Order: sequence, then structure tokens, then C-alpha cells
Amino acid sequence: MYLKVRNINDIHSEEEFARYVRENAGCEHDIEWVIGAQRSRKYFELLRRLNHDVSNELLLDVGSGFGGISLFLSQQTKAVVSMDVDRDLLSVTHRRAKNASRNNMFTLRASATNLPVKNDCIDLILMIGVLE
Repeated sequence: MYLKVRNINDIHSEEEFARYVRENAGCEHDIEWVIGAQRSRKYFELLRRLNHDVSNELLLDVGSGFGGISLFLSQQTKAVVSMDVDRDLLSVTHRRAKNASRNNMFTLRASATNLPVKNDCIDLILMIGVLE
């Protein structure tokens, strides 16, 4: 699913972003895929069930897309690096983080096949929906 977000700088809140997505996405599945809130809660719950406390960890979200999962997890953890190869998607992710005042969320343009991070500097790597 690819949604071209035009004039991302004109979107000033997560509510405005969600409204834009609802008006321009094809179906409910696509809307949830872009916004990411429900999926994010499910992955966080899975981590909790595995007794994995992320509250003091640095997470790398590989293939972050529109940044919904990164945005949610940035509330739960020390910091999140939201990584994707698509510059436009990273612009959306960056804007969403800025609108939500998430100072612990960073964007990185890179490929999943060549992670530009040093050994032992990331506590948890997520790669959700990349290989679908």
C-alpha cells in the first residue's frame, strides 16, 4: 500500500494526518496500515508478554514506512530510530514525530540489507511488514 502524502508540512497534528489518510486511502486495512496505532499496540503487548521491558532501550524500526509503530513505541521506550529507504515516507515519519513532540524519535534513510549501525548500539531491532 502506498499513499502519496502531499504538503506534509501543512499537517500539524496526528488528528490531521489521520483525517488525511482516511480521505485518501483505499480501505480500512490500508488506513490502519498507514496510521499504525492498533498494530503498534499489538506488538507492544507481544513484547510485554515475552517479559521484554523496552522502557530503557534504543529501538531500530527497520522499514518503518509512515512511522506509526515508531511513533507509538517512542512513548514506551528511551528512543526509536525509524529507518526506511523511502525519503518521502521518512518525511512523513519525521513530521509525525515533530507534531507529537517526540524528541526521542529519529529518522534514518538506509537499506535493510546494509544496516548502518555499530554492533551493540541497538537494544532491539523491529522489522514489521517489510517482507510481505
